[in-house]
Amino acid sequence: MATTKKKPTKAPKEPVEKAISLVWVGLEDTPVRSVTNTICQIHEDLFIVSFGFTNPPILVGTAAEVRKQIDAVEAVRVTPVARMAVTEAHMENIIKVFQDSLKRYRKQKDAQ
Repeated sequence: MATTKKKPTKAPKEPVEKAISLVWVGLEDTPVRSVTNTICQIHEDLFIVSFGFTNPPILVGTAAEVRKQIDAVEAVRVTPVARMAVTEAHMENIIKVFQDSLKRYRKQKDAQ
């Protein structure tokens, strides 16, 4: 029985590219949370972005009573809503998405 040797397949010299659509699944079922605070920490080659919500203290009474309540406040708690670690390239993409969305929002608002 004769056997033949196959030559190893060489990788193409040019990278093969193909545009592939991303389909977001379950986005409509994901709760929307309000965010009032954002912090970003840098850890090695990642940006750790945290989003949180602050419930302001309830202040009631006369002006003097409210002033006293405000003076008693030493800190307001922030409840974490989401925390993500992203690369530099993805951080640039997030910033672009936010900037583009803000431009569209302002354009629509100005048109009203």
